[in-house]
Amino acid sequence: MRSRRLGFVVLIISAFTAMSVSSSFGANPIPERWQPSPPPTDAPSWGIWQAGNSNSFTKSGGTGLLSFKAENYERLKSKPTSVKKCFNYPSIECPKNEYQTFLAAFGKCSETLQTDCVDEISAIRADGTNLVVKYLTDLPGNDGFLFKGNKDAGLPSGSSSFLVEIPDAPHSNGNKYLIDAIMFGDRLPSEEKFRMQSFEAQIYAVSLREGKFNLQTPALNAEAYSILGIHASAGGIDESCIQLNLTTCAQRESLPKDIKFSLKFKLSVPIDGWLHGRASNVEAIISSDNKMNQELTISANPVQVPTLFGWIPKESTPEDLKNFYAAMPTGLLNMGSGYCQNYAICLPYQAPSLLRSTDPSPPGVKEIALWLPILKDKAVVAPTIWNIRSMEGQIQNSCSLNRNSVLGIVSTNATSYLSGPPTFNTSTGTLDYLVLAPHYLQDDSVFLGSYDLAINSDLARCIYGFTSAPIQASISVVSANGQTQVATTSLLEKNGFILLSAKGFEFSNPTLKVTLSQEKNVQVQNTTPVPVSNSVIVTPKIEGKASISKKTTITCTKGKATKKVTGINPKCPVGYKKYN
Repeated sequence: MRSRRLGFVVLIISAFTAMSVSSSFGANPIPERWQPSPPPTDAPSWGIWQAGNSNSFTKSGGTGLLSFKAENYERLKSKPTSVKKCFNYPSIECPKNEYQTFLAAFGKCSETLQTDCVDEISAIRADGTNLVVKYLTDLPGNDGFLFKGNKDAGLPSGSSSFLVEIPDAPHSNGNKYLIDAIMFGDRLPSEEKFRMQSFEAQIYAVSLREGKFNLQTPALNAEAYSILGIHASAGGIDESCIQLNLTTCAQRESLPKDIKFSLKFKLSVPIDGWLHGRASNVEAIISSDNKMNQELTISANPVQVPTLFGWIPKESTPEDLKNFYAAMPTGLLNMGSGYCQNYAICLPYQAPSLLRSTDPSPPGVKEIALWLPILKDKAVVAPTIWNIRSMEGQIQNSCSLNRNSVLGIVSTNATSYLSGPPTFNTSTGTLDYLVLAPHYLQDDSVFLGSYDLAINSDLARCIYGFTSAPIQASISVVSANGQTQVATTSLLEKNGFILLSAKGFEFSNPTLKVTLSQEKNVQVQNTTPVPVSNSVIVTPKIEGKASISKKTTITCTKGKATKKVTGINPKCPVGYKKYN
């Protein structure tokens, strides 16, 4: 039985069902199937396992809408007294005076499933060739926990992840892929609507293995839930399977990094704010259909992400890491996989040895940084990943007030990073972002980093007080010792987003600094909160002038193409000429 806390930060690692798993590979290693090994000795030990990829909620219980009774109703405090599954809300099983949680997997859109689904899947080669994608089947399919959504209550429908085939995009073992997207959230009896806590989308390259397997579903006994707000599941599962039903296991394979995969979602509960993940060259398109569903398209290439793993006896733990754990609240410290003598599994708070993993937060990044010297700044493996998730937080600036759409996407191949948006550094005028990964891969080669930032064009202009004129950008990579590295950078404005990218920098824990600029005669000072929308034009305030000049519009041409630019002293974009 497994349990997880619902919320953006997920700290609990599932306990292993088979302790014969080794951290070493045979002759043909498959990085995506790597599993950690138990402590090497019976000595009480600390362990770290930072895999870079998300543990799929679909795998650990799948879709489910559950209703709980409790003596009182407080998230992460109250103890449930009963639990039952629901097929819709409100209902006899799911009344308004109880607490509910949901995990809603998104299936393939069809005549019977027209929202909370994946409408389109595409795969594009580097040369622009659009490859044929064929839907195969749902996996796991209907496990008895599918449920119908309620848009007015903020509840999406719960379906199933599914398999597709891309004949011209072969991976390490075949051409099948698992599309695994899920949203989860909850509501208290006092709340009118459900609160969406997180959204996650992941694409796996898979091969299929037939056999007899035990399906894992949400647990329906109250004893499995120590508090309201965690997710618990029942039934066994094969650790080599990323998804399965009673007869079919989908095993992970290596994704082709030269293919750009794209998912288009139809969502009754819109995604807003910021997204983050493990991917490269990320782009997003946002619109609405005629039924007012949000249409969100995310395109990106997979990346290789180094995995950190190792054990150290507690008596040999360096003082800085020992002090870090000593200062950690007991509940957080015990989140991990506990090991008793002879590698038997036991509850974390009873365990002399504990294998931990961190969340994408400042303490989490600090913990990994303390482990890097112990692990000789080296990865054990580097699987390929395509993963995008929602995140909490805003850039600390008044321009981020209205979150009615996706404001930005931060993606990287780093092992650990801060999941929130970049920090706006007022002293330097830069958007700063901290990433962390081992300096070396398992073959002793130097690991090179990638970082992509897609930021809403209106938001960027508001933060810096820019007009609608073109923006220039630079990205600097500053190492922990203060030295600036050389990296390949690029800038593009497309589909309402400014897309910035840095490639080829080295780890362990550099800070990425993004600087946006315009020509001085159009740069402005803006102190008024500006709502983010698709049509905002920031009115500039020119330093040293008593009044503001009137905005004018000019027409710019480039061959047969024309553009209109509005602003004070507007100028044509690079490559365009003013039409007289």
